Amino acid sequence: MIPFQENSYHILDNNPLSRVRFYINERYVFTIGVYKNEMGFFVDFPKFSKCSSNLDNISFPAGVMKNHNITIKNQEGLKFCPKLSFHESGFVLFSKTRHFFNKIIVRNQPVNSIYEHWGEHIFTLMMQRIDLLEKEEIKIHKKTSFTNRKFGEIPPAVKFIGNLWNEDDLKECFPNFGSARYLNRPIVWANNVEDVVVIFKFSHLSDKEPLYLTIRTQAIDILDKNNKDSVILSIMAGWNAKEMDDVNANPKFIGLIAKK
Repeated sequence: MIPFQENSYHILDNNPLSRVRFYINERYVFTIGVYKNEMGFFVDFPKFSKCSSNLDNISFPAGVMKNHNITIKNQEGLKFCPKLSFHESGFVLFSKTRHFFNKIIVRNQPVNSIYEHWGEHIFTLMMQRIDLLEKEEIKIHKKTSFTNRKFGEIPPAVKFIGNLWNEDDLKECFPNFGSARYLNRPIVWANNVEDVVVIFKFSHLSDKEPLYLTIRTQAIDILDKNNKDSVILSIMAGWNAKEMDDVNANPKFIGLIAKK
């Protein structure tokens, strides 16, 4: 049993193989976990387990701005929300309970190895109306729990940005990394006090170099102005960072929208 913690640094190792429940103001939004036999990890959304979900493989035409509106239209009407998985092979995919969806739509291999990431942005999660999720009393769990109370009142929509690092790159971006005092207080991104960072260390394989995932939370504008009474989850992942920065490329990624 791991006691409830509210710090900025969590270690997922094999003693026992742990997961982290991530809360926003006592609302349980997702879980971070690792795979037993590989340097891979996943983001799971138990609160959306019986929701209708839409999945798609999306591409940006070359030269088009990357923040244009996207309609996710394929694989409509799924009655459970898949988890987002990052594998040692470099594959990124949506899956749930040993079930894989249409691989053309929900699986990309943006890199040849998970270790090719150097602090780059690997996923974006957005949630609207988190306040509609049931408020939970956070007790001691078998899984480590983290609650981000950065918001006095939960904003209409929140963005979660994931970046994946090796240790050297993480230390370069966060010079104070390794200081216990530093890691037991809120960490901010690039001196932006509104952009709070949580660091997860994946060290569950003794023969592999550890990897680090940072997740930062941001208040954003509402996603769907017509939605008043549902929690909306949007996920984007599975792109190649170099392609996203190349104005002549036609980058692809996988996407999901779910409504609870």
